[in-house]
Amino acid sequence: MKKLSWTNFLVRIFNRPCMWSVLAQQVEQLLAEGWDVRAVWTYIMCDRQDSLQERWLQEHQVGSKIYTRMLHKSWLYAEQKLSLSQGQEDSRTLFG
Repeated sequence: MKKLSWTNFLVRIFNRPCMWSVLAQQVEQLLAEGWDVRAVWTYIMCDRQDSLQERWLQEHQVGSKIYTRMLHKSWLYAEQKLSLSQGQEDSRTLFG
């Protein structure tokens, strides 16, 4: 089976290719930071009225609504979740 890129996956689901390349970059960054797929899916589906920039900045604020929801939905162990919150302190913005 052919591997589907995040960009193609998001375009197929939401059918809006114009901004999904930015979201795909954010997804790749979240996975690189240690978030699991369930938390990343929560990020994708969360408050789609917000701009991608606002959502990205909120995700990197420990205690924000999106961050808390992602932690709750994640299947990571407690130690892994703790390391995520410690890594958020020096996280950079990524939205284009």
